[in-house]
Amino acid sequence: GGGSFSRALDALRTAIASVDPKNRRGDLLYYTSRLAMLAASSGDLRTAEAALAETESLYAETPRWRNYPFPKWLDVYHKASVAQAQAAVLVAKGRQGPAEALYRRMIAVLTAEPAYSRGLWPNALQVAMASTLIAQGRLLEAESAARKAVLIALAQRGRYARYTAWVLQTLVRVI
Repeated sequence: GGGSFSRALDALRTAIASVDPKNRRGDLLYYTSRLAMLAASSGDLRTAEAALAETESLYAETPRWRNYPFPKWLDVYHKASVAQAQAAVLVAKGRQGPAEALYRRMIAVLTAEPAYSRGLWPNALQVAMASTLIAQGRLLEAESAARKAVLIALAQRGRYARYTAWVLQTLVRVI
């Protein structure tokens, strides 16, 4: 079954409201970054920009959090969450080039971190980057990026996985 953007946005707002703002700042960063991404993809740019501003503010204050400095994997997680939200807002504004650059940087950062290198996140960003290339009319590069993402999805999840089908959609769009 499918879902609804408005219900998902409401669920994220409820999650944000339920977080203890003094002790769970990392959870707030996660939820606000997801709110920015979902709002951007649903066309609610005002909500997306407000959530992104909150995400960036939370990230800027991380050095003052009581558990700072973080393990490297957690710092990478925070950084990539912010960048992914920034890229989503850029895409919603039609700024594909800067979004592509953010995706490329975060793919490199995530694949260099052992905690994420074999996970789905870098590959999901590869798919997003391929979509920005399609939007820029750079179809050969987009096809190459999408093919790489499909090969990774096949290796990670197999041919019958929903994730693989989701990744394959981008390749189908470009060819």
